Amino acid sequence: MRSPVANMSLLCFLAAVSLSCNAKEPVAMFRSDQSRSGVCDTSGPRVLDRLEWRFQSGGEVSSTPAVAEGSVYFGSWNGSLYSIDAGTGSENWEFRTDGKISSSPAVSAGTVVFGNWDGFVYALSATTGELLWKLRTEKEVVASPLISDGVVYSCGFDGYLRALDLLTGQVKWRFSAGTEIFSSPSLADGIIYFGCLGSALYAVNISTSQLVWRHDAGHEVFSTPAVSGGVVYFGSYNGGFTALDALTGTLKWSVDLQGGVVGSPAVNGGTVFIGTRDGRLLALDASNGNQKWSHSTDGEIVGSPAVSGETVYITSLDGNLYTLDSASGELLWTFTTDMPISSSPVVAAGRVVFGCLDGAVYTLM
Repeated sequence: MRSPVANMSLLCFLAAVSLSCNAKEPVAMFRSDQSRSGVCDTSGPRVLDRLEWRFQSGGEVSSTPAVAEGSVYFGSWNGSLYSIDAGTGSENWEFRTDGKISSSPAVSAGTVVFGNWDGFVYALSATTGELLWKLRTEKEVVASPLISDGVVYSCGFDGYLRALDLLTGQVKWRFSAGTEIFSSPSLADGIIYFGCLGSALYAVNISTSQLVWRHDAGHEVFSTPAVSGGVVYFGSYNGGFTALDALTGTLKWSVDLQGGVVGSPAVNGGTVFIGTRDGRLLALDASNGNQKWSHSTDGEIVGSPAVSGETVYITSLDGNLYTLDSASGELLWTFTTDMPISSSPVVAAGRVVFGCLDGAVYTLM
């Protein structure tokens, strides 16, 4: 099997993406909240009405948009971070960098934070796009940042998890995994969780910056872990999908999904939703990993599902956005583009927003 680390185009496809909903904390970030549950508080459309707007950027979009305070924020492979009016689709501002942006932005306290293939972590004013600070790392940053209590947690290809001051970018502490980190960090009960391409999942105490536990996953971990009910759920590149005790790292269950996993799970109401590289969206019993239902697409699923009420949304490299009933897996509707989609869907204000490798961001309602 071709190594994913050596294939830069594949890494862009898989790029960590940001799913933003109305979370309890006023932060728009990857997978909707600190625990990366992928569950939205707002309702999304169960019947497709229309394409509300389409914004064309200057390069492919694998970054999933973050929606906050009436604006849509996303990065493009042309090196620009965009702010778009969520109601009209018109551009508010564009900030140019020297590298591809596949990391998804996190937005908090008027600040937009994102990583870049040029090795920097950037912080911009959410209203003007003005540069507030940037931090140089030693290699590319493709993971999506997490913001909590004025601290930015960011992972990079240099193998470090960093805790940064949101206002200044000053490094508060860093933890070394010793190998490339593609997975974005999750946070629950004072513990940060992340996977790495060295085939491990780490749990780190944010107060002490010390290792709590390490789990050998047996293969590269691109998937960002989701934490729910004291359990950490994540997938690995060879198809293993695992549930661990969040405090101890003890194995609760593991199943072989065969197709391989690079996207992140969503966990809601006793069900785990996860996409696979062989094109299936699966619903698994959160208590034991047993399959509840499966829906097949015609392309790899490298994005992550969004769950909104009784509806689940997923994108595929076959160029479609799929909308399904979360309980039964019944297909409700699809929306077709002309290019593969690796960006994950966002559900906000009754709309679905996603990016596409045709360079556009779409808003459906």
